[in-house]
Amino acid sequence: MGSNDPEAYHDYEMDPTIVNDPAYSGSIIKGLTDIPSMIISLDPDSLFGEDHFYDADDGDIEQRVSMEYWIFTIPTETISRIMALKGTVTIA
Repeated sequence: MGSNDPEAYHDYEMDPTIVNDPAYSGSIIKGLTDIPSMIISLDPDSLFGEDHFYDADDGDIEQRVSMEYWIFTIPTETISRIMALKGTVTIA
């Protein structure tokens, strides 16, 4: 199933089977907030297609992204930036 396939399904959520499992549900929030987290987000359309991260073949890609760095135990240390993410794609 390719990225341009209209039937493609992209799931960006945590697996509800794990989240709702009593063995894990009580520790998920604490586990996620005990460690610093870096979140890099961009429009999914920037990931796939011509001149985008995963399907481009020119090897030199740059996309605008939003970056957030969170230290949940120290809320004043949260950083948010709009920046460019540059990557190289190698086609084997």
